[in-house]
Amino acid sequence: MTFKDDTQKKIPTLLKIWRKGKGGPLTKQEIALLAKSLITLQRGLTGERVLAGDGYMQKQNLLGAYLLYYWPVSYAQTSYAFFPAIKYFAKKTGPHPAIRILDIGSGPGPASTALCSLLEQTMPGCLKKISVTLTDYSQKALALAKNIFTADFPQVRVETSVINFEKQKLSPLKEKEKFNIIISSHTINELWKDNENAEELKRLFAKDALSLLAPDSLLLLQEPALLKTSRSLIQLRDFLLQEKVSILFPCPYTQSPVPCPILENPNHPCHAEQKWNPPQSVATLAKEAGLDRISFKMTFFAFTNTTSTSTDKVQLRVTSDAMLNKSGRVRFLICDGSKRIPLSAKKEDTHAKEMGFFNLNRYDEIFIEKPEDRTNEQSLAWGINTETKLEFTNYN
Repeated sequence: MTFKDDTQKKIPTLLKIWRKGKGGPLTKQEIALLAKSLITLQRGLTGERVLAGDGYMQKQNLLGAYLLYYWPVSYAQTSYAFFPAIKYFAKKTGPHPAIRILDIGSGPGPASTALCSLLEQTMPGCLKKISVTLTDYSQKALALAKNIFTADFPQVRVETSVINFEKQKLSPLKEKEKFNIIISSHTINELWKDNENAEELKRLFAKDALSLLAPDSLLLLQEPALLKTSRSLIQLRDFLLQEKVSILFPCPYTQSPVPCPILENPNHPCHAEQKWNPPQSVATLAKEAGLDRISFKMTFFAFTNTTSTSTDKVQLRVTSDAMLNKSGRVRFLICDGSKRIPLSAKKEDTHAKEMGFFNLNRYDEIFIEKPEDRTNEQSLAWGINTETKLEFTNYN
């Protein structure tokens, strides 16, 4: 089963909710208005990030920009990032189990909506056995999310809970029943932004979330690919691997938990990037606002608390873009779970081209035989020569 991006199907619902019932394509006036709001929103969510975690959904134009641009992006990111984990979950649990989902910091629900779409793809007919608990500090965001579920997934049972995550624990939620899938998408980075103990508080927060997992369940974490947010989530990954959970995706398999090698260099993040053909409304608003939206990026991890992860073990993954050095070699960084290994070839190498080396993308899975040993006194390094065999598969 291959991943299918169905983001376009969500746009009519989002349009009707923003317009309070009216359908049809965006008008020129709406496009101009929303593009202007999108620029405001984009500036507020990057750089100094003054709108991150703020009540921007209280303003109708900013809400429209969010619903018709950032909501579809978040939906697509979640779908791409966690499709392999949902396939694993479906195989592990068998057909038609009762599934309880907790969405931490749900906002208007792009992440949990995406999970329901993925579950329906991998377990057809399962929607009537899914219940979703949406949690957020914003009552308006929760109301929007519930309206979206009512429109697109009326079979799914939805509950909402207003929670200030900086002041309230999640653990009382387990008094009802534990969850099979817990997701936190673009939420943890918004917490404790001005607190010097933020990283420790995030670890306690994640540990609290773990306490809500039923056996053989998934914890899915996703954050923006910005340097600070990416590295913060990677640090949280290292902590969670000491808490009796295993990582399913995207990290390569190692015998025992080891610190992520990306943290050795303070200027390096690790993130996926997926080329994307966005829905028409997203492409139109991006063009009008002068934004680039031909791909999306994010850092994410899928964990499980199962005692055995009987899935195919990824050995090597691409963790960088192509880099051209002064000697004319194209280089990628390949991760084996404990270290990153430079893999390079001359830019005109026909054998490397025939094997698809120059077409590698972030998070592609690598299978390599007989790499050229280019190790120096400083570090291990590989190259491509005539004896090298290389195969790769995309993340999804």
